[in-house]
Amino acid sequence: MTRLANPAVLACPYRGHPVLQRRLASWRDFGTVFWSDGYASTLRLGTVDKLGRCPECAKLFWLDEAKELGVLPAGPRSLNWPWWRQLMYRLAGDPGGELSKLNAWNALPPTWQRAMAIESPEANDLRQALAEGLGTTPERESYLRTRLWWAGNDKDRGHQGKVTMLPEEKQANKVALLALIQAQPSEKRNQITESELLRELGRFEEAIALLKDAVAGDVFPAQIIVEKALAGDVRVCEVSRTNPLGEFSVVTSAGTRPPGMI
Repeated sequence: MTRLANPAVLACPYRGHPVLQRRLASWRDFGTVFWSDGYASTLRLGTVDKLGRCPECAKLFWLDEAKELGVLPAGPRSLNWPWWRQLMYRLAGDPGGELSKLNAWNALPPTWQRAMAIESPEANDLRQALAEGLGTTPERESYLRTRLWWAGNDKDRGHQGKVTMLPEEKQANKVALLALIQAQPSEKRNQITESELLRELGRFEEAIALLKDAVAGDVFPAQIIVEKALAGDVRVCEVSRTNPLGEFSVVTSAGTRPPGMI
């Protein structure tokens, strides 16, 4: 079962506004579709972001650069408690801890009580972050370009993205991301991601050659990517999914099958 934990309260690095960072208490991937570019689309909850937009000043910032002020406690069901109701709860031993929640909430700074959730970045935000130089390290630039890559593939996933990316922009971002991956030491390079970028760029022979050993070793989802490359297909594709019962299956040219039957 997917559950949210009480949000962390962060200080916006620009103006110090208290903002709320959503946190997961637990996550189940039932109903998730996994794609060849590494994106996972779920019916329940998306991935946790590293970059966010302050809802107060509208500036983008890395969450790990924001000071954590504390954790927002769970609020009571109601903030309007007449004296007689408070007395009843005290006499009854405060069932459900509602009176304790009310007291804890009233003790918070007013700025915490009014704090809004950090906004998740969209494609335009990722573009802006790159333009403003927020990709200050190869890791951060890779994070931004990977998510921009995912956004550019949304149309082929059947998603209605809010931003239309020109084919030239998609290609340029893939080329830049591929260069970042290939600049890493060989032992740190993700061959699946690298080969998928090569395939989507139409460099089929390179993609197939890179995954030769992975296919022989039955590394998932190398065979699927190679099948698409052999077919000259540059579109992102589904590689596996979990159904509402939590059963996992992979996708091949022969259809959807349980793992171990590729």
